Amino acid sequence: MTDSRLRRLRAELLSPAELDAAIAAHPIAFLPLGTLEFHGPHLPIGLDALNAHGVCLEAAAQCGGIVLPPVYQGVGGGHSDYPWTIMMREESGLSAYLEQTLAKLQSFGVHLAVVFTGHFAEQQLSM
Repeated sequence: MTDSRLRRLRAELLSPAELDAAIAAHPIAFLPLGTLEFHGPHLPIGLDALNAHGVCLEAAAQCGGIVLPPVYQGVGGGHSDYPWTIMMREESGLSAYLEQTLAKLQSFGVHLAVVFTGHFAEQQLSM
């Protein structure tokens, strides 16, 4: 994917007019989720969100829409005591963020929002 094509998908790099045009053409928004957690000494702690963001960018490249920046937050999975793991104890904070974000996206004309998580803890998946 070229840098210019990638730029047109990333919501944080677009102006309001560019966002309006992108949503008018394809009223889809992707919300990548992850967490900050230890995956071993050889991997970045943001791996879950980075993977989710990459998958969402590829999906948007295939079908249109915009991709919001990844949310580096999650719940569950039993890694909370590992080094450099930062996640929520309860899902209420992340749930509130998602509800507010989805409502705003709908008000902007988004007809389909795809919430995709790279953090596969059961608690997060069931949320």
